[in-house]
This record gives sequence, C-alpha cells and structure tokens, in this order.
Amino acid sequence: VHLILQSTKYLMSEQTEQLSIIEPVTNIQFPYIMRAENDMVCIGCGVRTKFYINVYAVGTYVNRVDLARLKENSCTASSDVMVREESIQKLLCNPTALPRIIRIVLHWNNIPTHLITKGITDAIRPRLEDKVGIDDIAELENKLHSLMESDGNDEEGVRVGTEIFLSLNSDTMYFSNKRQESDDNIIFTEEKKIQHREFCLALCDVYYGSDPVSVDHKENVVGGIVNIIQ
Repeated sequence: VHLILQSTKYLMSEQTEQLSIIEPVTNIQFPYIMRAENDMVCIGCGVRTKFYINVYAVGTYVNRVDLARLKENSCTASSDVMVREESIQKLLCNPTALPRIIRIVLHWNNIPTHLITKGITDAIRPRLEDKVGIDDIAELENKLHSLMESDGNDEEGVRVGTEIFLSLNSDTMYFSNKRQESDDNIIFTEEKKIQHREFCLALCDVYYGSDPVSVDHKENVVGGIVNIIQ
C-alpha cells in the first residue's frame, strides 16, 4: 500500500506492518521506526547530490519523547509559521536540545571510503575554522577517517546499500555502520565515538544549517516536525 502525503515531498509505504518513508530520488526506504531504537522515529529524508551524482540518501530519527516535548514549547508550537520554523531549525542545530540519529544509505556503488570521508570533512572543516585551531581540526578529521575506514576495504570501495549511523547527543557523536558485503552477509561494526562539542555543532550545521548539504532533507525534517507537533 502506497500513500502520497501532499504536505511532504516523500512517499510512505506499508509493508509487513512496517511503515517506511521512501526517498523518491534514490527510492531508498527509511523505516518509520528504527528497529534498534524503538523510540526513534524518522521525521524526514532527502538526497545528497555531488557533481550531479546522487551519492546517498539521508534521514533523521528523533526520540518520540523529545517530539512530544516540542508540543509544549511555545515557540515550536507557535501559530506563526516563520517563528515556528526558525525555532525548529535552531533546535536541529543544537545536539543538546534535540538528540538525533542521522542515517545515511549509500546509493552510488564502489565509492572509495576515503572519498566518503573527504566529503564529510570538506563540509565540516569551514564550519570549524573560526571555532577551533588548525591542529584540532586535523585531529578531528583523522579521528573521523579512522572510524569510517577501520573495517572497510578502500580498494574495493563501499557498496550500494551500506548504512552509516551518526548519533548526536550533546558533545558526542557515536558512529556505527552496517556494511553490505553481499546479499546475505551484513556486518555490524562496533560503536565508536568522537567527543567534541564544536564538532557536533558543525555536523548539525552541515545537515540543518543555513547552507545544508541536502536542502530537501532539511526541509522535510523541519516539515516533518511541524506535522507531528501540530
């Protein structure tokens, strides 16, 4: 059963009692409820495009309790559309005020792992340059590089369908991934983390700031929150 929601840019499908949001450009599904975290729900998704290539689909998951709390916030629940959306964007740029999980699903096949890492660090670096020193930026980039490449074969590249999870909470980003090596062999990696306040704020800005890497993802996340708290 497929339902088209006029208030958003994505589709929703129901399969075996599991509601999913479908990112329409890549056709990648985002389960409405994250199975590993039963209280986390998907509030929006979009596509990351680079040089006309649809590199990956990205979606945001937020705890139901946090969403319920937003209904009681006078700003996020405001009848003034501009006030409400500005308040939601500020919350999204604050990992302490609104913890979340960012799920990335690769759409382009055999991308070298170092290029994926470079894409993320290139987006984060200018957001850190006026906050921390050059040595700190280099250390953070090396740490992210080690997290993403610790279990991958860079020569073969990352396969389509590989999932990357970035869990943001206050000053800590937890990293894990599910790498699909073959149709019947899915590997879950050990959860790792980067504990750095400015890094987490920069990562939030990458996806929810004034110049996000995926505009439709940000717009759908803001719209998803608006629909939920109304």
